[in-house]
Amino acid sequence: MTAFPEWLPKPVIEWIEENRHHPEHVARADLIHQLATDPRAKTTWTELTKKQRGDFICQVRMSALEQFCEPPIPDNEDVRHGIGLIFFFKQILHISISVRAAKTEAQRAAQADELRQRALWLRTEADDTDLIPDGASGIDWRRVACGMRAKADVLEQTSDALGVYGLVVPNSRENLTGIDAALRISTTIETLFGKPLYLQSAALATMMTGETVTMEQVRDLRRKYKGSVKFLPPKRR
Repeated sequence: MTAFPEWLPKPVIEWIEENRHHPEHVARADLIHQLATDPRAKTTWTELTKKQRGDFICQVRMSALEQFCEPPIPDNEDVRHGIGLIFFFKQILHISISVRAAKTEAQRAAQADELRQRALWLRTEADDTDLIPDGASGIDWRRVACGMRAKADVLEQTSDALGVYGLVVPNSRENLTGIDAALRISTTIETLFGKPLYLQSAALATMMTGETVTMEQVRDLRRKYKGSVKFLPPKRR
């Protein structure tokens, strides 16, 4: 049994333990472990489980529960809140997965672009080589140029196999992936619990992406681009 930190909510721990042998959980074990144990997630879980005069400060919204929870919705507040915490954990797990997929795709796109640039350079060099008088310095320059073009063909074919995604767009932000994750986390928290928790969203996004995201960035962009999350209804078995 995994040792979980004291700040991780009990309903989340129970859900992880109950599903730890599920194939999808096994495949994502490293991500689940990070989200459940990384100290940078502590502030988020602490804030979502705080109580004041016996009531949760960030109460799970009934409107959110009605979107993803099969009726009847429990009357007990602690049970309802536990369901919301579990669903939030699932959502940040999905965001983490999508972040990794985006990074992988970006790496593939960068590699494909690099190969295409090398191919272009080889073709330019081949064109310049064609201008050298044949036989100069005792070298068959036409053959050299043909060899360059053959290598360029191989590089372009490899680039096409990797796929060109066109992900390189002008943008002044170096932490675009982190900001995107933070906005999705903040929107999810507000939809579920009624508060955007900018600081906690920034901390989780920084943990997920390795890119530094600040509370101010999340707050300013959330205020500029307001939005909400709609959850898919549960699958019927």
